[in-house]
Amino acid sequence: MYKFSDEEILYTFNRVFYIYKNKQFVKEKYDENIIITKENKSQHENMIKKYPFINILKENKIKLNICTLNILNRNQRNGPFFGLFYDIAPTRIKLCVEDLSTYLHELCHAVDFIIDKEQYIKNADDNREVIAEISSQIIQHLYKFNYNKHGRDGYVYILSYCKKNKKKLMQKILENKEKIMSVIKHVIKNGKLFKKEK
Repeated sequence: MYKFSDEEILYTFNRVFYIYKNKQFVKEKYDENIIITKENKSQHENMIKKYPFINILKENKIKLNICTLNILNRNQRNGPFFGLFYDIAPTRIKLCVEDLSTYLHELCHAVDFIIDKEQYIKNADDNREVIAEISSQIIQHLYKFNYNKHGRDGYVYILSYCKKNKKKLMQKILENKEKIMSVIKHVIKNGKLFKKEK
C-alpha cells in the first residue's frame, strides 16, 4: 500500500502548478483506439474493471458505466467529452473511453462529492473542474501513472471553464488548493490500487 507524506503531496501540487503555469507538457496525440464502440465494449469493460481505486466507488454506491458515445458527440460548452460524473441519484460515472486520465478525473469528481455533497453541488462548474483535473494530475504524478499523456488536454479543458484566461485558471487552482489536497488525501487513504490489496 502506498503512503505519501503531506510534504510529498504539497511538492507534487507545486510541480503540477509549475507545469500548468509554464505549459511544459509532453506533446502526444490522442490514441483513437481507446474510444469505446459497440464492437469493442466488452474488451474495454474488462480493462476498466482493473482500474485503481474502484473500491472507493463501490463503497460509496457510485456506479461505473461504460457507454459508447462517439467521440464526435460534443458537450455544447466545452467540446468532446470522454467521461461524465452524475451527482444526482443514482450517482455514477460514465466513461466513453478507456483512458486512465479520464477515469481519474471523474473519480476525483466523485471523491469531491463524497467528501461534501452540499458544497459540491453549490460549487460553480469552473471550481469543480479545476479540483477534479488538478487532483487527478497530482494522483498520476504521485503514483507514477502516465501523467503527461493527456496533461495538455486537461489544461486546455479546464482553461475553457476559465474563459481561456490563464491568469484566472492559475488563481482558481490556488483558491481550490485546500479542496484539491483533501480529494488527494481521501484517495490515498481510502483507495486500493488493485482489487486484492487490503
